[in-house]
Amino acid sequence: MNTWPIDRLRAIFRAYADVDFPTSGAPLYAAIADRLADDEELLMLAATTREGQPPPNLLFAAVHYLLLSDVEHPLAAFYPDITPGPKPASDAFPPFRNFCHEHRDALTAIIQSRLVQTNVLERSALLLPAFASAATALNTSEFATIEIGASAGLNLLWDRYHYTYGANTYGATSWGDSASTVNITSELRSDHPLSRIPSDLHATWRKGVDLDPVDLADQDALQWQRALIWPERIDRQHRLQAARAMMLADPVEIVKGDAVQLLPALLAEAPTDVPLLVFASYTLYQFPKEARTRVVELIVDHGRAHPTALVTLGTLRMGEPHGTLELTLFDRAEPRTTKLAHTHPHGLWLEWLA
Repeated sequence: MNTWPIDRLRAIFRAYADVDFPTSGAPLYAAIADRLADDEELLMLAATTREGQPPPNLLFAAVHYLLLSDVEHPLAAFYPDITPGPKPASDAFPPFRNFCHEHRDALTAIIQSRLVQTNVLERSALLLPAFASAATALNTSEFATIEIGASAGLNLLWDRYHYTYGANTYGATSWGDSASTVNITSELRSDHPLSRIPSDLHATWRKGVDLDPVDLADQDALQWQRALIWPERIDRQHRLQAARAMMLADPVEIVKGDAVQLLPALLAEAPTDVPLLVFASYTLYQFPKEARTRVVELIVDHGRAHPTALVTLGTLRMGEPHGTLELTLFDRAEPRTTKLAHTHPHGLWLEWLA
């Protein structure tokens, strides 16, 4: 269990209330976090997380999980994905506090045992332009793909989704199968030739690796994924269900274990008749420095013999207002890294830099 200084906890919840929740479509959580930052009892409840886990995400997800599990309480009337026409978010803190008091033991058990292991498939809208840049650089329209920290593997289905970028001052464009059951929209905040993404860009082979893969065939695992989504983001709930159906119909293998240990075998297994694309979405930055270095060394070795690209999406520190999208090419030469874009953590917008 973490030992969080109370002032540090206050600062984290204040940052979520002021920045993270308002900018990602979570006004209910923003209103509650604004009051919770000054409530020492609830802060200490949130502090019971495992090492490395963010207290706000786990506390709110634990409450959401119990409400989605049909635990009856007046708090449910404030959750848009549970109650149509919810009550005003500004009035939610007192019933939230009461709920935490009544269900403290159950919440503590969840917070101490669960992980914030999301599978934000909307990040595929951020990854796609990077994949296209890699395809242009390596003169290909097809890849073998490996995802590091794949969770449930939904981002490995990136070429089965439909994307719309815009509309905004830079115009709107779309990519992918318009008949797909998963439709993702992302705002483009800078000029980028998205229309040049090859229409036939796709993966010919795909595998993931994760310390603890999420099995969406398991109803409890699905419930936890739903609980991790902000209550207002009903669109994300629908996309999760649609992508889950895709995955269950045509599963992708997610190998369980340490990526540093398993990556050599995955690299050796990947087909060599097409370039290899390795990607990591908000996972690689969490690795210890030595582990990150080893992952890159393994990919460098592979890239000496086969055209290879590494795409990383993530942040350098908790509370950073945007993520960074980078592309590193390993094409029988020294690695070349380009910072491509600033991005919203949940895929809401993309600001192209390259």
